[in-house]
Formats: sequence, C-alpha cells, structure tokens
Amino acid sequence: MQLQKLTKAVITTALLLGISAQAWAHTALSSSNPAEGTSLEAAPKTIEMSFTEDVKLLRVVLTQEENAIDIDFKPITAAAASFSVEVPTLSTGTYTVSWTALGGDSHRVNGSFSFGVGAAAEEHAGHGGEHVGHAQHNNSHSSH
Repeated sequence: MQLQKLTKAVITTALLLGISAQAWAHTALSSSNPAEGTSLEAAPKTIEMSFTEDVKLLRVVLTQEENAIDIDFKPITAAAASFSVEVPTLSTGTYTVSWTALGGDSHRVNGSFSFGVGAAAEEHAGHGGEHVGHAQHNNSHSSH
C-alpha cells in the first residue's frame, strides 16, 4: 500500500513538473534565412524567420552599421510560426535584423541576428554564432 502511494506521488510530481516547465517555456527564434553569421554572395530578397510557436511579429528592423534600412515593415497581428519580410536591394556590408514578437503567453520576446553580403561577409563570418537563436524575454504583458 505504501509503495502504491509513493508511486502515485512520484507520477503526480513528474506530471506537474512537466506541465510547469511547459508553462515557463517562452517563444524563441528557431531559424532564420539568412542564418546568423551567414556570408552571402548575393543579397537576399526576403528575410525568413521561424519561431518555436505561433507569434505576432510586432517589429522588424534591418540595420547596416547602425543605419536603419527602410523595409516598410508593418506589425503582423495574425499569429503564425513563420514569416517572410521583403527587403530592398542590399549593398555589400554587414546587416543586423532585430525583431520583437508577442508569444501566445502574452510575453514580448526580442532578438537579433546578423549576416553579411559580398566582401564584408567574409570578414563578418568569423563573428557569427553568439546570437544564434538569441532572444530576450520581456515580462511586460500586452492587452492586445
């Protein structure tokens, strides 16, 4: 009888821990194209982003050496796991994509990734990797 109670307690605890871990898991960028640290010979026409769950993509900013590139991005309020953002013709250089998404749990998640185009891409390639899947969680809740 004691063994049966102990078994039930262990199973219940394991289930609660599993549910709790899922509740604390937040959205993350699972992949991008161009990928972090990628060296491209030709400029991309779009930037593709995939997340670990459906999100609302609130902000995408493309910069080259801290200068914003106009991509005419409008917040996407229809939740999805993958997005494609058109970009203008990009010149040789290193670019950073910064994004903000709103997960299903109403947490804002921010992140960024960088890639290079042309000759600058060779120089940039050695600096990639530290931001792969980089996301920062913001605990502010949205009422949207």
